[in-house]
Amino acid sequence: MFSLMHYSYSGMSCQHDESVRAVEVRDSAAAMLRKMRRRGFPVFTLERGQRWEIGEPEGCQAVPDACGTLAIEHETHSCDECGQEYETHEEASQCCAFLESDTEED
Repeated sequence: MFSLMHYSYSGMSCQHDESVRAVEVRDSAAAMLRKMRRRGFPVFTLERGQRWEIGEPEGCQAVPDACGTLAIEHETHSCDECGQEYETHEEASQCCAFLESDTEED
């Protein structure tokens, strides 16, 4: 699963989007970054296509909650039996399920 996470300078974190397709999460990130730039927030690329820093707009008196790091995170789940990585927990739990059912019949 791919997640679009925002980590505010104030310590708050928020998940903005989640999908099994990276392109959908990147589209959400691009839309959010465009919105922040239009509102006067400077945006700095930390890792191309993965992480950005949203800075403070000029003339602000306090640090807005919108300032912080925006990141695309990729979480995988592994099969408990063989260790194969999958996008979802459901896929990982089904990986070696046929092995369990074969041993139960014996």
